[in-house]
Amino acid sequence: VSDRRLEIANTNLEELTDGLAAAIAERLHVISVDTAAAHERLEAELMEKSQRETDRVALVALAAAAVTFARADATAESEARWEGEGGSDASTHPRAHNGHPAVP
Repeated sequence: VSDRRLEIANTNLEELTDGLAAAIAERLHVISVDTAAAHERLEAELMEKSQRETDRVALVALAAAAVTFARADATAESEARWEGEGGSDASTHPRAHNGHPAVP
């Protein structure tokens, strides 16, 4: 194919008339059908992946909406349970020195 034109070389009009043109047309048709089917499969796969991602995003949004950072009534027990977690440093915690602020 050159400039949207099919160029056929090394043949003549007699061969084309005797069946070569029909064979070429059939081959081009098969290529077109196969290409269209591959395109449709790819499009369906992309749609499915897109839907899965949309569903995943919705589930993450629901899970995130369920998270609250409101402070519950803190008891000494619940505070002690979390002390030292998440990078907490006992030496900088106000209660680490019997209620006295940490001294630098």
